[in-house]
Amino acid sequence: MVARKKGDPPQHTFAATKKPDRDIAAAYALAAEQATGYQLIGQFISEFSQLDFSIRVLLANRLGLAKEYFDIVTAPYDFVMLCKVTQVLLCTQAPAKKKSIEKLFKDCITLNEDRVRVAHGMWTLGREGPTARHVSRSSLKPKFFFDQKNKLIWSPENGHHEDYYLDLVEDV
Repeated sequence: MVARKKGDPPQHTFAATKKPDRDIAAAYALAAEQATGYQLIGQFISEFSQLDFSIRVLLANRLGLAKEYFDIVTAPYDFVMLCKVTQVLLCTQAPAKKKSIEKLFKDCITLNEDRVRVAHGMWTLGREGPTARHVSRSSLKPKFFFDQKNKLIWSPENGHHEDYYLDLVEDV
């Protein structure tokens, strides 16, 4: 190797580069954690789609739609508008249950905020598991979500119990 002059960039040779030590057990643990995170993402999206469809069925039934009109009438709604339309219809049909109906659809819309972050976030592996980086369309600023272990699991620590999705579907 030729001596460097002051200000010259360092010269590297491939022969002098040492391969890093690899911890196979740590690599397997990381892969397992990542797989679990991806399973939670899939479970969340799958259960959310059941909630979405249940609300569409409820709307169609309450309107007395024939099956051939189901998709024509319900498909154009995004989830938030579907919730708003169904909420107004149910409150009109059952005014005595207005408060519980409003709470139910408020919970559904809150859950949709997480769905947007799950579905549209850029996922990476954070310190404690998968993390989603999402940029809000209203603020245009990125934030990180679900960066704590098991944050995607609806548990008492996260403000819900494990059957939260099922309860929402049953309530609908």
